Amino acid sequence: TRLYPRCRRKHGRSVSLPTPSVPCDGYGASAWGVKYETSIAYIFMTPELEHIIENIISLTKLLQFSWSTVLIYFGIFLAAAFVEFLFEGAERSSIRNIMKMKRTTANDWWCWLLSLFGIFDFLSFMFSFGLFYWISALMYQYIGKHEVLDFIQPDAIKFGLVFLLSDLKHFVWHRVMHSKLLWPLHQYHHSATEFNLITGARGHFLEKGVLILFDSMFFLMVGLPPHYFIYLAFIREFHNMLIHSNIRSDFGWLGKYVLISPNAHRLHHSIDPGDYNRNYGTFFVWWDYLSRTFSHPVKPIAIGITADHINDRGFFKGQFTETLDFIRKALFRANR
Repeated sequence: TRLYPRCRRKHGRSVSLPTPSVPCDGYGASAWGVKYETSIAYIFMTPELEHIIENIISLTKLLQFSWSTVLIYFGIFLAAAFVEFLFEGAERSSIRNIMKMKRTTANDWWCWLLSLFGIFDFLSFMFSFGLFYWISALMYQYIGKHEVLDFIQPDAIKFGLVFLLSDLKHFVWHRVMHSKLLWPLHQYHHSATEFNLITGARGHFLEKGVLILFDSMFFLMVGLPPHYFIYLAFIREFHNMLIHSNIRSDFGWLGKYVLISPNAHRLHHSIDPGDYNRNYGTFFVWWDYLSRTFSHPVKPIAIGITADHINDRGFFKGQFTETLDFIRKALFRANR
């Protein structure tokens, strides 16, 4: 079965849709479609309904499940679980929390499984009526692809700069998600009352759409070879699992001067709203130092949100009601 159909442009010339790579992103297992901005640009170029549906499926990676992806991701999961075991032992293992299937963990499971099977991005597309993909397509059409780092050699230096700028992009996106307008979406991620290795995959469908816009702008400006993107994914996913695990460590000097530690990220997830604006970083600590938002946790921290109604509603009802809440608050702010 061809999962990547050819779509015809208005002038009759056909363009092959590129094949996505391993799905994974800084927020947990998810899609990589935004890298292939040609897919975004051409998704609505053809008027026939059947081609539009095929292109949406290709772009959002629905039905593009592969065992190789699962095995790679599971390998990262086992590596993170092993590190957690070295720090905390078997009694405090995240795997115990995952298997208990509490309400908070059920939401983690849903987000992780839907991402793994390529369905999360499809639902993100449907919940937003394709808005974020439309904007990405317009950016590609009117801004174009610049690849400002293309002249840099050797590849090791280029990869380091791409990694650094990618993390800065994610830091800015994270701060934007904490704005009053977008917090109703991001609080879905913060509603977790327990950490485990798959909590990083937890998020709202529309929140993924906002990340798509940031990713699209980043790749249009910077550009990078596909294998760079895969390396970034593996490294970030491994670290993302660690900072959402049960590890209680500040990583010593490494966590103070280089990487966001599990303790630092746990503080960011504190149930105390005063801590919401601390430790926005998802990999490097430097951006928090520069913006004066870095803070060292000094006591045990309970995580979650103060008015936790999300876990009680279940996954799909929680996604839907948070969408309505976001729209209601956005309209209220627009009419003030």
